[in-house]
Amino acid sequence: MATPVQEDTAAAKIKRQRIIEQFQDSLEKKNAKQTRRLQECLSKSDIKERINEGSYSAWIAPLLFIEMQGDTVVLFHKQYDWVQKYYGYMIEEAIGKKVKIINKAVE
Repeated sequence: MATPVQEDTAAAKIKRQRIIEQFQDSLEKKNAKQTRRLQECLSKSDIKERINEGSYSAWIAPLLFIEMQGDTVVLFHKQYDWVQKYYGYMIEEAIGKKVKIINKAVE
């Protein structure tokens, strides 16, 4: 049987997941045009040649545009840390801008 702390942790995790999903849904609607432009730029770059199709589908295709912060493009991905670490430099090369990938609402 789960302890109250474990139950609170599980409930908090579910709540965080819902918040992320709601944020993702709002981005898909609000920034559809910018995300489309981003994805067009990425698909025309050499990223698809540098990584396999499965990796592109999992890590690059789900990226959503959030906003510009100065000269930095802020993007959303549920697994932001992985994408930033392993693909951030490729994305920057493809779009010619500095990139910051997050998975929460901009503060």
